[in-house]
Amino acid sequence: MSVLKTAFHNALIVLTGHKTAKDRLREAWLTYLSDLSTDEMPDGFRENFLAIRDGLTSQRPVNNEHPAEATIRKMSPGQAARWTQDIAKLYLTLIGEEAPVQLRLVDTVDGEETAVEGPVPEFLVQH
Repeated sequence: MSVLKTAFHNALIVLTGHKTAKDRLREAWLTYLSDLSTDEMPDGFRENFLAIRDGLTSQRPVNNEHPAEATIRKMSPGQAARWTQDIAKLYLTLIGEEAPVQLRLVDTVDGEETAVEGPVPEFLVQH
């Protein structure tokens, strides 16, 4: 498996783990994806990857934090879920799958697991 496929595969494993959506996104991006070189990425893939990178690093960091940490910290859970879906779709293009993807993200709330599919209604988002 190529370095690129391995990085996305490992990131996807983290993105489907048991932490909150924002924690999973932060860990997957910083551990596996943020340092990838775009030099050897296929053209269409590179542009999509750069769009994700730009979206996940748009906020100014505080002190010694990474720009992705600042950006993800300010996201709603629904925004984190959408970025997670974008990463999963990019991975599917990398491995040659054309099927659309709809991830099912699970968070722990008050000791119970609840599934969140698609955007989180605004009234459920803590500000």
